[in-house]
Amino acid sequence: MAVNNININNSNYGGEVLNFILTQAFLGNEIAEKGVLHVEAGIQKKFSIPLMKIGKLLQKRKEMPESTDAKGDITYLEKELNPEDIMVYTEFNPKSFEAIWRQYQPQGNMVFYQLPSNVQTQILDLILQETATEVGQHFINGLKGNGEEQFFNGIVSRILSDNEVNYAKVGETTWVKKLQSLKDAVPVEIVDHPNLAIIMNTRDYGKYDAELKAQYGKNVDPTAKREQAFDGTPIIRLAYWPEGLAVATLVSADGDGNLWAGVNINDDAETLYVDKVTNAGEKYFVKILLKADTNIAWGGYVAVLDERVGAASGYVVDYTGTATTLATSGVQLGATYRYTNSGTSKVTIASGLAEGVNGDVEGKATRVFHFNGNAWF
Repeated sequence: MAVNNININNSNYGGEVLNFILTQAFLGNEIAEKGVLHVEAGIQKKFSIPLMKIGKLLQKRKEMPESTDAKGDITYLEKELNPEDIMVYTEFNPKSFEAIWRQYQPQGNMVFYQLPSNVQTQILDLILQETATEVGQHFINGLKGNGEEQFFNGIVSRILSDNEVNYAKVGETTWVKKLQSLKDAVPVEIVDHPNLAIIMNTRDYGKYDAELKAQYGKNVDPTAKREQAFDGTPIIRLAYWPEGLAVATLVSADGDGNLWAGVNINDDAETLYVDKVTNAGEKYFVKILLKADTNIAWGGYVAVLDERVGAASGYVVDYTGTATTLATSGVQLGATYRYTNSGTSKVTIASGLAEGVNGDVEGKATRVFHFNGNAWF
């Protein structure tokens, strides 16, 4: 995705160049290129993903229906995209590249020469490629916070924070069985939807593919390219998707899927700036101001298979007893808590739960909770 067709002459860039940079920075990555999510561009402050639900409509016929007989309340829900500010800032010395750009070698000191447009274009191309890669990683695994690289919540964070998602049964020994468990957790109303797809890590898919080769033996050509699917549902492999986590949901780049991203790049002179660091120096800087966020439309249209285990990772915690408090300190987003009530009487979790979540655990029963980053649900 080279930008060599753009003629950049100075440090102030027009709207056409900014639109191209917007495309390169936000769409030139794996998750966007594979059509996993819809990218809504040009969001200044926030964007509401339009969601509408309607209640049941059918009823017995009446000769003269009245307003009190009306059924099917329409509920308008809003999930928002609130793009967070991100900045690209790097410095470089053009003299370091004189051997590469021989045709642009100055006869005198570089400090007296404007940085040639072709050199700017190549530098910008390199920066945009790296920016796109990093943005794609944050589209998946981003986490909003005060850390150096905590800019906005990615798709995984949004999914694991939603208490309406459907969790598949875990503990199967093969990926064939794991994916069947995931497919079984998909809501019946979207099982046959044309946009339904399974998202998984590239290495996990390799294990699944190896199982298929072993399962069919001589009937499978190990050099042949096979359809990436399970039980008719397409599989999308992503390199930066977490290993051990698979998700089934509606995907589309056209806005009729379940995964969304909101982005923006301001149309002003300071948004993209290339200039000297100091008037007397030889170094130049490139600064780009960006905004990005992600969200999911319907939590109920997501099925999750989370096979990540290990006390150190905080993903699975097993507890047997009658305590009534779930710890929240030091727990990782998406952690799973299997709470077994060892007594014969019902136990009610008194603290640590998300607002509105019922904390009852019947006697001799096990209940699974998930951590949304702040509380258990």
